[in-house]
Amino acid sequence: MKKIIILPLLAILISFIACSPIDDREELKGNITADQIDAIVTVETIDGKNVNKIKFECHSPINCKWSNGVVTVAANSGEMQMFITGDQTVTLTGLNSDGTTLTKEYSVRIDELYYPIAKEYEYFCGPTGEKIWRWDTEAAIPYGMGGYMASSNGDWASSDMDAIQAKADAADKSNEGKNGRLKFSLNGMKITKLNNDGSDGSESTFLFDMSRQTPNFMGNEWAIGKVYTNTSDALLLGFDHPSTEFDILRLDEDKMVLVSTESGAWAGAYFWFFEAE
Repeated sequence: MKKIIILPLLAILISFIACSPIDDREELKGNITADQIDAIVTVETIDGKNVNKIKFECHSPINCKWSNGVVTVAANSGEMQMFITGDQTVTLTGLNSDGTTLTKEYSVRIDELYYPIAKEYEYFCGPTGEKIWRWDTEAAIPYGMGGYMASSNGDWASSDMDAIQAKADAADKSNEGKNGRLKFSLNGMKITKLNNDGSDGSESTFLFDMSRQTPNFMGNEWAIGKVYTNTSDALLLGFDHPSTEFDILRLDEDKMVLVSTESGAWAGAYFWFFEAE
């Protein structure tokens, strides 16, 4: 009888011993939920104002990516510069060791752009993070083909506003005609084609590199930087000349001129002239 009693007790004891390591491994794996994330985001303050730099730190057993909509940093702790003032969101995307992902958002408010940022962010997307661009009503040739690294507009084959509308209508894309509008957004670095009723249409993403300048065929400055998009029809009438790489001939608060070609100097290139709304 004693053997009969002892054996079940041993079996129960062994089962507890066997289960304990499994529980420990689950904890070490870091299989947590978003509510269980132990992380903080703090905004740097100078003279009592929240300035455009944050620090983040995560103590949970997950791999972290932090994003402010413009920059993404893969680290559990670090710092990040912010690009506009006002209320904003910093997003933490975590990766558990079993491959599951989880996200958590942190709200911050920036009062002052104490740390300088590239002025092109505001030129593209405006001081509030969104900006509408439309065909340049003051340009003699708002769209057309000219010589790459040579022309300043599409003087080889020009399109005025009526021709732009005709191209758009022929492609059944009337929202890209003479009243076409593009919304550039800082959050996500997005370009959105607006529909005729003002609602959001197709969406692309973009980035720019002002260190990639292009000289003209004489070696003088022609383009001041580059824009890259993730789709080939991100711009108005993009279907007419698909491209994902554009030279920037002009970019300021009011005007933007982009050019695309598939070849080198004097090859045919398409020119887009836009003005800020």
